[in-house]
Amino acid sequence: MIAGRCRAALEVAGLALLAYVPALTAAPGRIPADTKLYLYLDPARQMGDALWSFDTRQFAGWVPHQIIGYLWPSGPFYWLLERVGVPDWIAHRLWLGTILLLAGAGLRWSARRLGLAPTAALAAAVVYQLSPYVLPYLSRTSVLLLPWAALGWLVGLTIGAATRTRWRDAAFFALIVATVGGINATALLMIAPVPVLWLIDAAARDVISWRRAGRTVVTLGALSLGVSLWWMTALAVQARYGAAALSFSETLEAVSSTAVSSEVLRGLGYWLFYVGDPVTAATTAARAYQESPLLLATGFALVVVGMAGLVVVRWSQRRFAALCLGPGMLLAVGAYPIDDPSPVGAALAGSSRSTLVLALRSSTRAVPMVVFALALGAGAVVTALGRDRARTGLLAAVAVMVLAVLNLPPAWTGRFVDPDLDRPQDLPSWWTEAGRDLDAMPDGYRVLQVPGMEFSTYRWGHTVDPVLPGVSNRPLVTRDLLPLGSPAAMDTLYALDDRFQAGVAERAAVGPVARLLGADTVLVTPEIAFERYQTPRPEPTWALLGNGGQAADGLGAPVPYGAEAPNLAPLDPPAAAMVDEEALALEADGTLGDDVPPLALIPVEDPEPVVRAGVGTVVVSGSGDGVVDAAAAGLVDGHETVRYAAATEDLTAAVEDADLLVATDTNRLRARQWRGSQDVWGFTEDGEHPGLLDEDPADHRLEVFPDQRDANVTTARQSGPVRATASAYGEPNAYRPEVRAAQAVDGDPATAWVVADRADPLGQRLRIDADEPVDAITVLQARVPHATRWITEIRLTTSAGEDRLIALTEASRDGEGQPIDLEQPADWWELEITGTNIGPAAGAYPNQGPVGFAEVTTALGPSREVVEVPADLLAEADADSPLAIVLTRLRADPLDRWRADPERALVRSFTLGAPQEVAPDTTGRLDRRATDTVVADLFGVETASSSEHLVGDLAAGGWAAVDGDPDTAWLTPFGVGPGPTLTIPTEGRLGELSLRVATGDHLATVTEVELARGDARETVAVDEAAESVRIDPGALADEAGPLTVTVTGTDGATATDRRYGEITLLPSGIAEIAGPGLAADALPERLDTGCRDDLLTVDGEPLALRVRGTTGAALAGDALDVTRCGPGAEDRLALDAGAHEIASTPGATTGFEVDRVVLTNAGAEAAVAAPAPPTIEVTVEGGRAHQTVTVGACPEGCWLDQGVGWNPGWTATVDGRSLGEPELVSGGMNGWYLPPSDEATTVDLRWRPQRWTWAGLALSLAAVVACIVLVLVDRRRDPVAAGSLGDDDKPALAWPWARDDRRHHVVWAVATVAATLVVAPIWGLAVLAVSLPLVLARRSRLVAAVGLVGLALVTAAVVVRQVRLDSLAGFGWVSTVAAAHRPTLAMVVLVVAAALPSAPRATTGVSGSAAEPGRGPE
Repeated sequence: MIAGRCRAALEVAGLALLAYVPALTAAPGRIPADTKLYLYLDPARQMGDALWSFDTRQFAGWVPHQIIGYLWPSGPFYWLLERVGVPDWIAHRLWLGTILLLAGAGLRWSARRLGLAPTAALAAAVVYQLSPYVLPYLSRTSVLLLPWAALGWLVGLTIGAATRTRWRDAAFFALIVATVGGINATALLMIAPVPVLWLIDAAARDVISWRRAGRTVVTLGALSLGVSLWWMTALAVQARYGAAALSFSETLEAVSSTAVSSEVLRGLGYWLFYVGDPVTAATTAARAYQESPLLLATGFALVVVGMAGLVVVRWSQRRFAALCLGPGMLLAVGAYPIDDPSPVGAALAGSSRSTLVLALRSSTRAVPMVVFALALGAGAVVTALGRDRARTGLLAAVAVMVLAVLNLPPAWTGRFVDPDLDRPQDLPSWWTEAGRDLDAMPDGYRVLQVPGMEFSTYRWGHTVDPVLPGVSNRPLVTRDLLPLGSPAAMDTLYALDDRFQAGVAERAAVGPVARLLGADTVLVTPEIAFERYQTPRPEPTWALLGNGGQAADGLGAPVPYGAEAPNLAPLDPPAAAMVDEEALALEADGTLGDDVPPLALIPVEDPEPVVRAGVGTVVVSGSGDGVVDAAAAGLVDGHETVRYAAATEDLTAAVEDADLLVATDTNRLRARQWRGSQDVWGFTEDGEHPGLLDEDPADHRLEVFPDQRDANVTTARQSGPVRATASAYGEPNAYRPEVRAAQAVDGDPATAWVVADRADPLGQRLRIDADEPVDAITVLQARVPHATRWITEIRLTTSAGEDRLIALTEASRDGEGQPIDLEQPADWWELEITGTNIGPAAGAYPNQGPVGFAEVTTALGPSREVVEVPADLLAEADADSPLAIVLTRLRADPLDRWRADPERALVRSFTLGAPQEVAPDTTGRLDRRATDTVVADLFGVETASSSEHLVGDLAAGGWAAVDGDPDTAWLTPFGVGPGPTLTIPTEGRLGELSLRVATGDHLATVTEVELARGDARETVAVDEAAESVRIDPGALADEAGPLTVTVTGTDGATATDRRYGEITLLPSGIAEIAGPGLAADALPERLDTGCRDDLLTVDGEPLALRVRGTTGAALAGDALDVTRCGPGAEDRLALDAGAHEIASTPGATTGFEVDRVVLTNAGAEAAVAAPAPPTIEVTVEGGRAHQTVTVGACPEGCWLDQGVGWNPGWTATVDGRSLGEPELVSGGMNGWYLPPSDEATTVDLRWRPQRWTWAGLALSLAAVVACIVLVLVDRRRDPVAAGSLGDDDKPALAWPWARDDRRHHVVWAVATVAATLVVAPIWGLAVLAVSLPLVLARRSRLVAAVGLVGLALVTAAVVVRQVRLDSLAGFGWVSTVAAAHRPTLAMVVLVVAAALPSAPRATTGVSGSAAEPGRGPE
């Protein structure tokens, strides 16, 4: 006994070395962004926060998602280590090491109970403990490994509860469930089948009775339920009152896309192990597991060894291990491949939006079942080999353990901590200083951080969570990856932040929105690692919000923290350098790398507290976007109470009581995705037809107004005889509404429906519905700049039954397009892409741009898209109502070459319920995508023009080459190389020319140009060493016409594109060309268009406008001074009741873009100019779930704004009388109307769901105490089976060709059914063909042998394929091994099915049942 204990201690010590040494030697002094930042910064406060089901410190008030789990065990673990002075980084490594040790020790203990020899149990433990399954979690969400660590203990305790003790083991079981289940229920549920499977197998083998098995299940379940109520009630509260986090986070399609069966067998398959971007992989250790054939071979060797234990070893627990493997594979694989799933997978995919499927979509959390089974199998092989020859068993154990160690290189290379997810242990001083200063400011306000980040990452490290809540008690509101607060509050916050992300933010909107959100301070963090998540660069943001250190637009002078320094992206990897149009534009104006502070606090002038009361009201028709637009237009300043037309029960009364009515073109009916912070909005839909032909799994729209009606929504109608709808548009992982289907029928060849950028276009469809039948159509393909592929074949189907393939010729790509005659007239037709000039690729489509159609025309003519403003507020407003109408065009960052403005022009339709006399105010700017010719015409000059220039940068237009300034230059676009031309007007004879090419670290150098004039041509080589080149015009001198300069050669310098990680040619250009005879005008210092009537129309009548501003501001894209001009310029527009339309001309035509039109009547102008109503004094007392608010006298009635996101879980009472459900007000907050009172009113606010949290905690605490008592007191043994395994039941080699005593028809039947349902019907037939003859021949074990050999061959093929192709790691790598999925799964089915025939009954029971009476886990 003593020797056995010593041996056990040594084995556990060995496991401890394998756990703690890798953890403690990895990245000393650094902490990864693991689980929760605040666990390290202040674990006591994190535990305190975890007690509450509502948190006002983030997201403008939110119901936390599984935060309660930090009460146990992680919170106390870190708190205790902090109290004894352990550095945070060591505490983290001890946490990791403890999880690994518990996993290995638990597996070892359960393996001994399952009959494995001590050395074999140790080998199995090492295989399990060092599984690469842990790698995606160690530096990100290590707490999710707790169920994996507990699995062995749960199995061993299940055995004890069923065979040995009455309550003690069951109580231990429940206490472990209480320890590992609190953070993520899915991770626990995914391993829950394992104990149940052991009970089923034990009952089937007559080790225990079925009654005993059932009673054990009930006992374990009841105790586990009792100790889990604390987090289950919290989940129920979150599900009822919190954000729909499951819907907003990763989709089933994304999660299941990497769960290849061969990867699952390796312990992998988790999608975060494969995804990444051009800057870094989500898990940096993953690269070797995909690219290294040696590591692939090592992992598969372990798999084969583990499977061998289920094939060539006779063992009483063989069926149990197989039962773990089979269901584990089924759960882990889930719906993969979702585009061609098995029948079982199809059922999951068909319910991808159900709550159950969303909760269980992280199918690879069942991988521990697979690893557990294979570890037991490996241990069984070792036991069997050592049964007669101990030395052989020892050598086998050593070999297995060495393989396991080699299979986890980060454990012995010091990279257990992901270097791309870590930070220094101590935060920079400027953060703590800012936190102290904020805590010293008056209470009752928030901090608004813009721009936000989906994950917080800075030059000094990666925190994931926002830093401020860890260093300050002041509440923070900022963007996160998911909208975890109330939908309406998040809608307002993200509406503001989306404009920063898109590069179209307006400073004037920040102060008012900050007041609505209760913020007295705006936090800006220019130290962000902006390249990581493509967040805005620091220089433009600091220029906008820092404002040169001056106060303006409702914001005070910024207070910087830390030393100012440039924030430039690293050069390695190349994509991180972010060499793009914005970088070149900033470099050209000298601001790239400007000194910026690490962070700054910007005070909000005249802020509003979080909880406040107000008299004045503004009713807004629209959503958070409408509030932001109204604020930018100066109509909302944040001091008023904002009510929403879509959230007001009695809109008529609200309109009568309002000081101002604001109708906007927001609350659009459009898709929203949450995969990042950019390209998040889809196109505006019409509300009458589906937006897409196919369901979009990424579309998860916020339910801002739960009870909204059609009249509350902005829609887009395709006005005309045809309507287009498509299966998809743009690219798979981002929304690009500018290439929606409607662009294919708008009559403008410059717009197009395109699809499948960097993806497979085959199968994508465009459908056109017509008002009347047509007999012919013409298709013109999209004119994608520098296109790399195009459509070669389509399938045409029509309402008349026509279905045929049509080859698209060159005519479809040029001119008017390719005509197609229909066999019969049809009123709808669908074009499906069936072929392109580039063949299908294996999952990756580098440098392959989109394809689509610019126009599909008919004799009926085109359709024009018109955006229709919500009718709700306009229908209620009468002629005397103070009404403003705010119409804002959707824009994109002009410097983003992958995007274009979703709306090329402002086209709006609205219907007035009463006549109005309004004054129009127009906001606009130069179209930075307009051609040089168009812009020159706008300036009224004749100057140099280019065929193309750097996208979105007017300062790099052709005129920059003739302006006499060598510091400016005409620059070509990225990815073009030779070919662009510069055309310069001339006058008379040309003299000697001087040519200076553009140079710079981020430019390619022009090495050759061709000059042309008239019929003369001259090629000029450019000496890179020369500052400028002198050119004798020669034959060009006396020719007539303009001089054309064509770039015919560059040095081919390249950069790596940040969006796709592709190598792209850098721009080149000409800094200056001068000489006698060149007659190009310079741009004037100011722009003055004069009075123009071609920019904007109202009901078809021109509205004459004059545009003025400095040339510098115009070229930079700043808003210009736009005024009415011409006759009647001072008059208001008289609009009758009924429908009206405002339309601008596209900037591509005029060079000027109308961005916003605001129509205000006299009442609205008076309301805006009126002094603010008096402030009502408000005092607040109370805590997180209960507030007592005293509101000063409101003689005319007032609104109480609680300042937390709208949530019906909050109740308000006055003297015991309910004020009813809250109304959504002021940026999405809870609001209640207080009737007129000449005295102060005391309002009692309560968060009612908190009582359920308290009840769950109390009941679980009682259950935990009861379990502890049972563990300590219950020493009774229930001897269902006594003794230990006999020699015949211990693992022994049993070669598969042995003849069965009878035919085990269950083998072929289960194998066939399982393969049919889990793999594919065709594989069911193949499995039947293999298994049935062998079963009939009484050779059922050969079925397993076929599976083992087949698996070895399939995995070997995967390794060989990687050797041959050298495929690069990443999401696309999965597609290179996808062919192994079905064969691998079929082989597993054969092995599992062959293990199902009933195993021999254990001669005396279960190992350890008599030898260890009353003992718990070692």
